[in-house]
Amino acid sequence: ATGPTGPTGPTGPTGATGPTGPTGPTGPTGATGPTGPTGATGATGATGATGPTGPTGATGPTGPTGATGTLTTVHGVFSNNTDFGPFTASGVTTFGTIIPVFIESPTPINTPGAFTLNANGTITINVAGIYLASAFVITAINNTGTFAIQVNFGGSAVPFINSFAGAHISPVNGTSESSITTILNLNVGDNVSIGLIDGNPTSVTLSTAPNNAGIGGNAVVLTLVKIG
Repeated sequence: ATGPTGPTGPTGPTGATGPTGPTGPTGPTGATGPTGPTGATGATGATGATGPTGPTGATGPTGPTGATGTLTTVHGVFSNNTDFGPFTASGVTTFGTIIPVFIESPTPINTPGAFTLNANGTITINVAGIYLASAFVITAINNTGTFAIQVNFGGSAVPFINSFAGAHISPVNGTSESSITTILNLNVGDNVSIGLIDGNPTSVTLSTAPNNAGIGGNAVVLTLVKIG
């Protein structure tokens, strides 16, 4: 029979390491670390295509009105067929009693905006220049007068202001007719009117006689035409 095992002897020296075994399977991914600092900005990319045009915006407020342009032609005709006076002559050459005009001819006979017809029967000039001015006045039977085209209610110190005309008797019906033509150098704001200087009798009455068809049945006509 086998006898009892004897005591274990001392451990011998470690042998040489054997070859590495195959790599085991990859373990699970660990937690994500903190984000690093932002890197430098890269170069700008190419411009993209233009997008579609947006809707039109609301219209802005209207701008201020521009300056009025210059009128190229200026002419006007003014008349009176309602107020026949009597008008008392002034008796002086520096100021004639105003013989009013109350009717302004329509466009195109009158240039729009070139004149202002005033309540007292005078005309205010709105366009400066040299004007040919003509006036025609008919007085009643046995009435005669000396009339003037005047600027700013007189004007003895201004050249070409007053142009006087004595009345002549109509051979048809005894009325009197006065015709006046002159040249006026007018500024903006000047007032032009027909003035009665002398009369026989002193208070002169006007008329719309049958023979005055040439002035459209008016007792008074004042015409202004800009010539320069």
